[in-house]
Amino acid sequence: MDVEEIEFTEWQIDEIRNALNYYRITKTSNGQQISWEQVRDEIIYSDVNREKYELDDKELEFKSESLRRFAAGTNVLKQTKLKDVTRFLIDDGLLKLSDLEEVDVYLKGMLAAHKYLAASSESSNDFIMNVEGTYSACLESIGGMWETFTLRIIADPSGRFVRVAEMYEVSAHNIVELNTLKARDAYTTIREHRTGYGFAVTEDNCLHVFLSENSPVPSAAYVQTGWLSSDYPILDICLLRHGLRHLPTRHYLAHPDGSTQLFNAFKFIPTGLPV
Repeated sequence: MDVEEIEFTEWQIDEIRNALNYYRITKTSNGQQISWEQVRDEIIYSDVNREKYELDDKELEFKSESLRRFAAGTNVLKQTKLKDVTRFLIDDGLLKLSDLEEVDVYLKGMLAAHKYLAASSESSNDFIMNVEGTYSACLESIGGMWETFTLRIIADPSGRFVRVAEMYEVSAHNIVELNTLKARDAYTTIREHRTGYGFAVTEDNCLHVFLSENSPVPSAAYVQTGWLSSDYPILDICLLRHGLRHLPTRHYLAHPDGSTQLFNAFKFIPTGLPV
């Protein structure tokens, strides 16, 4: 696959958008990020795009405001501009073509599970589209260290499933309010990434997520335990996680009503950190 063959599906556009935002972060100087005008100029006058934009003032067609809005997630660039941004990010090393390729074996496996387990209704499709977003949960473990779980959930246009990226971090500080990786780096001792899929199960539209093994990072899974809010967009989501964790934790807490709070049940709240 090359750039001309990319279909620019929702999840591919999200990968490009995240890489673009990371590019701007890498260009921070004295605490200030470069302007979107400068980012635009670096894209169109790069070695991989220069020839195209040197003809007939074509650079005037590429608006820096459109680039800013694309990075913020409020619009999508035309395909010609998406290709230019993608070529630039690949050339700069912040994106790889392999990042934009569908791992067919994982998708087929998920669809096989979807066939037997997933809900298939108008309400489940609405749920899949509305649950899209980035969520984080952070808790203090025994010994004073912190674990942070961040999930980026992207709805497939079909409304049948979501693509999910997880970032698991161990840190010496509660970093959930720090919305860039650069800000988190000073506190973080472990950072792991997993990717996978999820879909709604039963008439309750309970989210199940399966994250594939990416050696040496083991697989993980999430099951929704219930809502803490019923608003759209979703304000928070409760998930039970199964998978390797690096810190010792309490097994459960018993409540006066006889219910228990499991050690790996988390309240995830929306956050702006790209994953």
